[in-house]
Amino acid sequence: MNKIILITAVIGMFFLSACQKEEVICDECNGVFTKEVTIFVDGYYTDCGEGDNTCFFAQEADVIDEDAWEVWTADICGFEFEPAYRYQLTVKKEKIDNVDGEKIYKYCLVRIDAKVEVFL
Repeated sequence: MNKIILITAVIGMFFLSACQKEEVICDECNGVFTKEVTIFVDGYYTDCGEGDNTCFFAQEADVIDEDAWEVWTADICGFEFEPAYRYQLTVKKEKIDNVDGEKIYKYCLVRIDAKVEVFL
């Protein structure tokens, strides 16, 4: 009887651990990041102006400013955008280059703090 209970407990722990969500780790996010910031992502795509590419609107801020949305062309490693949802993300940010006086950053998702459905 004790063996059956032990086997059942081990199998139960196996299934519970298999159901836990794994943290997304991107190869490009293995560097040293300078800081964590909050990024808000709006709920729809827009044309990037770069061929057939589409981007989303976002802003790096502590609170949303409805007049401050920008076309966001940088990738956020580990983040998969779903239209019709507005996100609040915590990301790691690292400056990787300066091109023509413009700073280029790399972003890596730490967590999704909020995901709220918006009506388009």
